[in-house]
Amino acid sequence: MQKLLRKTAIILILLAATFTVSAQTESYITENSQRQLKIMTLPNGFRIYFLKDVASPVFHAEFLSRAGFSAQTASTTGLAPLFAKLTGAECLADCTKLSADFAADYLETALSQMAAQVTKPFFSDKDLKRCYNELRSEVNENALSSSGFINRAIDSRIFRDAPWKHESGIYPALFGSKTIPEVRTALYDFAARFYRPELCALFISADTSEQNVYTACLKAFGNWEPPAISEGISAQTQDAAAVQKTEAPSAQKKFVLASEEFPDDMTQIAVQYTTLPFHLADIAAAALNAGDSDFKKSACADSTLSIRSADYTDVSSARKNGSSRLIFQALMETPAQNPPPLQAQAFTAATKEMTQISRAQFVGAQKKIDAKNRKLTSAAASEISLLADFWAASPLTDAAHFYESFLESFHKIHSAQESQAAEYISKEEPFVFVLVGKKLYAKNKAQFEKLGYETVTQKNASWYDDKLILAKALENAAEKKEEVPLKKEDSGFSRNESRTQIKTFTLSNGIPCVLHKTQGSMTSSVSVSIDSDRGMLLPSDMRTVLVNALAQKIQEAAVKENIADQTVIKSWRESGTSFITIDALSENLGALLEATVSSLIYEEISPSAADTLIGEWNAQKLMSEASLSNQMKTAAYSVLYAGQIPQDNSVSQIEYKDILLGYSTLLDASLYSISISGGIDFSKTEGSLKKTFGLLKNRNIKNKETQTAPEYKPRRTATVKLRHTYTSDLPAELAPKESPVLVPTKEFSDPAQIYFIPAQNSADCDTINALAIELAQTMNEQTQTDLFYARTGTQTEPCMIECRKTKNRTFFLDAYKNACTHLLKKLSGDKKDATLLKIKNGWTTHFMKDAQTDGGISLLMLKGMRLSQNPQMLTDSYETIRSAGAESFIKILEGTMDREQAFVIFSADTKK
Repeated sequence: MQKLLRKTAIILILLAATFTVSAQTESYITENSQRQLKIMTLPNGFRIYFLKDVASPVFHAEFLSRAGFSAQTASTTGLAPLFAKLTGAECLADCTKLSADFAADYLETALSQMAAQVTKPFFSDKDLKRCYNELRSEVNENALSSSGFINRAIDSRIFRDAPWKHESGIYPALFGSKTIPEVRTALYDFAARFYRPELCALFISADTSEQNVYTACLKAFGNWEPPAISEGISAQTQDAAAVQKTEAPSAQKKFVLASEEFPDDMTQIAVQYTTLPFHLADIAAAALNAGDSDFKKSACADSTLSIRSADYTDVSSARKNGSSRLIFQALMETPAQNPPPLQAQAFTAATKEMTQISRAQFVGAQKKIDAKNRKLTSAAASEISLLADFWAASPLTDAAHFYESFLESFHKIHSAQESQAAEYISKEEPFVFVLVGKKLYAKNKAQFEKLGYETVTQKNASWYDDKLILAKALENAAEKKEEVPLKKEDSGFSRNESRTQIKTFTLSNGIPCVLHKTQGSMTSSVSVSIDSDRGMLLPSDMRTVLVNALAQKIQEAAVKENIADQTVIKSWRESGTSFITIDALSENLGALLEATVSSLIYEEISPSAADTLIGEWNAQKLMSEASLSNQMKTAAYSVLYAGQIPQDNSVSQIEYKDILLGYSTLLDASLYSISISGGIDFSKTEGSLKKTFGLLKNRNIKNKETQTAPEYKPRRTATVKLRHTYTSDLPAELAPKESPVLVPTKEFSDPAQIYFIPAQNSADCDTINALAIELAQTMNEQTQTDLFYARTGTQTEPCMIECRKTKNRTFFLDAYKNACTHLLKKLSGDKKDATLLKIKNGWTTHFMKDAQTDGGISLLMLKGMRLSQNPQMLTDSYETIRSAGAESFIKILEGTMDREQAFVIFSADTKK
């Protein structure tokens, strides 16, 4: 019962959370930052915000228009998300965003493609009909769902002056009643109002010059001259895009939402304060939502509320359409002596009482937000994205004031006082929403009415359910509706320049280390590899559990040091090697390295922790064994490397004593390789590594195994009998009513895979990977599916293309053959240069995208050091691909990747 209750709590909290946005925090740029924001404006008024990023060869760009949900009127609801869907963009509360990551040489092409999507949109009948029908179906389904009911009911009452300016405010009957030509007319009118140079901006981080960015933008967006519109409409458009008007306070603020979809033994409540400034709402939420906050302790201790634990309460801040909210939520049991109306009154009173946040908790919340800000602004790509989000939520203003406001938003966090938040809350009567089942509501209807609650059901949840409001809104809406060549530069990620930012050394116990300094970063990322399971004294599954145990111990140490909120620790295993990564503020790096080694040497695993780890291992193993793709890969390797790869020495059961005995095997220094990237000092970091990982003894266990690459033995085709399993962690009696009944079948849509001979050198390996990525994309385009993807390889592990669901063998083989023919033709024809650029861009964004963050750089260097004793292996590959000509791609495509040279494996159940 407790497990079921817990699941119900999570479900309801998530449903209620759909009308909020997780707490957003502004960012800042320090005065000593190595990056400087450049703001440029084209002759037509289009503005570009540029940050130079020397750490990554992958450029990141975001095009924003102030055409989000808040741009809609009562009569144009649905047009903002429909336009976004047609252009491949994302529709948000205050803007529409189109994002792209691309290689340096692809700058001009990427920006031109982006500009074509939004400045000169072309909507064919086929595309428009497909997107319109998809969105119409989504709107209709949402209108009938429980989450849709909650969102509409709350948005229609908090934002009662203009509820149509929200995602939940789309009027299904009006939106779904248009013909395709009518929809196209409305879309072009909408674009003319909001997709204009002065209402849009480009945010880009790139390792190139300011002039190069300006030149590329001028070529892509310089000729953008939107259709003329009347002065009245233009002014109304800019007002709508600039800022949301402050609404007059609502007289009615207490509502009870009744639905048959809600359980009758639980009561959900949401109390929302709407007058706090953004920064105070963020700090208050961070302080009050901490697991040990006075608010949560008091709420759980109050017997009248019947809140089972702190996990059943939540405090968050949200911002939307120029307004902020502080939201208290709880899931309460409903014993007879404490009916929902009295529980709601008590919980609302508790939110008032507990807003006197202690100084310690308030400062702790400020530090938590500060740490998050520093992490997000340490990478240029995430920093430029934050600037874009801030621009979308800010009123139209000049560049200087925009950037001042951006910086000021951070300083407001530091200067805030706990008394300010308490003052706002004490003066405000909050919105209260109580969610109850129909039967529970019927029992307490009289008391709800006596306490002043207005009843909301599916019949009156939406703004358009009130015919008078609908008519007036539509009436008001109707009244208002009157080439310079790009200079190519060497990437800062190139070998010659990046060498000055990298230091490699070996500790006295043999652990290889590589350090990378990222200019302007305030975070650091540590990547640790614990080498091959094969040749070890322990089974591979045991190694996985032990490494997960180490990661857990490091997390516990971070909690003791009070830096857990600023630290992210992950662990996993791939290709026989275990990895642990630690992302943290640079100032905490030394303490975390000490915690890691102390956890290795001195800590023990408790029985309860071991139970959790073993449970997680069991779940992961179950999922892995159920994966059809993994089953097929294992079968393929058993054919390709017949008799040369040792069988995975996994175990069927792990016990607590095994973990205690096995943990000490992690003390062998010969197993480790370490990489650190970020805002570090080489000397201090090397010293910290010597004092920590340098203490481990080298037992040379890894060297007992002769590590040679197995010989590849190609075959043309093979089949494998796959195990089809359908699993769940719930017993049958707890399965949802809508769960389908599974019946025996012999019809399966199983995967199919094609493998290529591993390359003899790194250059050919890079070429194979680049071609595989492009071929998979071409196969998707030609079959009009999203079934194909490429799994890239190394010199010891083959590259592969997989089809997730194969209709039949001919479908897969024809798709591959046609893609190869198509690509060979393009590489040999007039479009050779454009095709080369596309292939290189695909490889770069696949392999180098992670280099936009300290964690990605650290892991890339570590894998390069492990595979070829070269931490700059991927940098060398980048330069190889960038300089490759069409001939090298054609040679590999006609040779190594020819169907006769490749190995294909099918499921025995896949028809010919």
